[in-house]
Amino acid sequence: MHLSKPILFNILRYVLLLVILGTVVFIFANSMLPPAKSAEQSDTVKDIIVEILPDDSKAESFVEEYIRKIAHFTEYGLLGVEVAVYLMLFSRRSWRTLATGLLTPFFVGFTDETIQRFSGRGPSIDDVWIDVGGFVLFYILALAVLFAILLAIKMIRAKINSNLNEREKKNG
Repeated sequence: MHLSKPILFNILRYVLLLVILGTVVFIFANSMLPPAKSAEQSDTVKDIIVEILPDDSKAESFVEEYIRKIAHFTEYGLLGVEVAVYLMLFSRRSWRTLATGLLTPFFVGFTDETIQRFSGRGPSIDDVWIDVGGFVLFYILALAVLFAILLAIKMIRAKINSNLNEREKKNG
């Protein structure tokens, strides 16, 4: 069975939307954990990371102190990449689209901290700003990489078309 480009494009769109939704569900599910379970998870991840780092390093003490902040930054960074890819592939490339994408971490971050409030953990506006920072950094990096890829494809196509036109003139 052969699928047409529009069908494959729509499948990719829905798969990417499911990935984005899965990331948001992961973020919210972690916020619903009771404080003791959340601390246990953080300690497990911290222990794994500290094992990799050199003993008594500044990186090790940084990780031990800021593991939860690193987690916020990283999971929202992943979300930023996903949203950037989705918007670059499936929407008009405009300032409005860029702005809409940049509103995502505020909405998800404030919702995330609200969930924490009701799960017995303390919400933090600082965490929202860390979330936004991770999202925006990775969002912009992803857009830059995607833009570079699209530019390279455009240049390659132009070179191929130029070569084909030259051949047609010679054979013409």
